Amino acid sequence: MENKLPVTRYISKYFPPIVTRDSIDFSTYPKRLEEALRLMQTEGRWFEDGHNYNFRPATTKNIILGRYQFYIQFADFMNQRYGIRSYLLDFMTRYEDGLQSLLFYIESAERIDINLEGVNRRHLGQATIGLGRLANHMSEIEAPYATAWEINQVFYRNHLKRTWFHTGREMSRRQAFLSMGRVVSRDRIRNDNRWLLADYKRENKDLIELQ
Repeated sequence: MENKLPVTRYISKYFPPIVTRDSIDFSTYPKRLEEALRLMQTEGRWFEDGHNYNFRPATTKNIILGRYQFYIQFADFMNQRYGIRSYLLDFMTRYEDGLQSLLFYIESAERIDINLEGVNRRHLGQATIGLGRLANHMSEIEAPYATAWEINQVFYRNHLKRTWFHTGREMSRRQAFLSMGRVVSRDRIRNDNRWLLADYKRENKDLIELQ
């Protein structure tokens, strides 16, 4: 399964990069990065990353978590379906320590949407009631992707009241509910994204057939 997951979108329809590597002023980049990190630490402000968005300030504190293959497509879907501007952590200004960078956004987010496309039930259970506690490192969870660790952090850091889970194609709402030990309320689990992968395949039918 891991080798067969397609990357459904590389560039956002609604929030494409605003700079290219050739247009970045690297003479001022370190100073601008230092200032962004300072404001993150002292004021809790959010910034999009410098290489794609030139440290543009975030307009919301909404984040999306999930497998990278479906990352951008799902963010576009959330904007189109609900009018919600959500940020992808891969495109945000981050500290050098990857886990601490992720936690900065998870802990300060006002809304979290988790895309379960590409996450199987066993891994979802492992990340939550299976491990039964907060994981200090990704290796403590028997799952081959960072999304499981992110789900664990949301689950055990008491962020469920501001989190929505979206089942994807393979999982039903009931299966997600049971996999997380009936802890997450059913109204926080949606199946609104179940056709996104099918939409991708239909839109790219000719290309997929050529492969």
